[in-house]
Amino acid sequence: MIVAVCSTKGSPGVTTAALALALAWPGPRLVLETDPSGGDLAFRGRDPNTGRLIRDGRGLLNLAADTRTGVPPEALPRYATSTSWGVDIICGPPSVASYAPMRSLWPGVADAAAAWPGTAIADLGRLYPGSPAFALAQRATAVLVLTPVTVESLFHLRDRLPELAAQLADPTDGGNPVGVVALARRRDVTFAVRQVARVLDSVGCPVPVLGCLAVDATSAHRLREGHLTARMSRGHLLRSAMDVATRVTQRWPQLAAPERAEAVTA
Repeated sequence: MIVAVCSTKGSPGVTTAALALALAWPGPRLVLETDPSGGDLAFRGRDPNTGRLIRDGRGLLNLAADTRTGVPPEALPRYATSTSWGVDIICGPPSVASYAPMRSLWPGVADAAAAWPGTAIADLGRLYPGSPAFALAQRATAVLVLTPVTVESLFHLRDRLPELAAQLADPTDGGNPVGVVALARRRDVTFAVRQVARVLDSVGCPVPVLGCLAVDATSAHRLREGHLTARMSRGHLLRSAMDVATRVTQRWPQLAAPERAEAVTA
């Protein structure tokens, strides 16, 4: 299954948020780097044995190429690289041009990730109409839209989220995979969630606000350097990511179904 992480304007820490969510995720998971503007986890992640940068952006391209002949559901982790974060990563290529060979293969990548019994937490970067990564949003169980709580960001959210929700709604039952996650300092979490909810209510957009990721510059910086410490696990960023992960699995219980964990570990 896929949990897509994205933004509607810019890319306000989507990669860091996807990684933090993966660290907090309660079951089998990996990070799938599918931001068409270029990936950077290959230059952040470190080998758990040597401590050196992994510098491996071939995972996503290899996966895409193999979808031409079919990727078995259990095979997705074979394209991932182990990291010192304790989360496996399917790295995307570092430049826009490197994604050119994938032009017609995005739906196959989406199908492969959706078929995996674990949770592929996909970094989509900025999601916009016509984005190559839109195929993953269409196959996702949950699409988490990140937003800072600023006038500009909330304006763009109000303007674009209803259309996105309409595009991703299930025509058979009216279900919708979209949820919003605010980004704010820890002391402003309650205010941030209320502000986002008010903006969505003002345009009659029924998308839920699934909590807030704390803006924690120290933890974010350490994650970007490829490090994870016990102190960071108690920091605001990862603690808030645990809260968001809990809310996501409560809203979409199929993401935490026990039989899915058994299927991955069997």
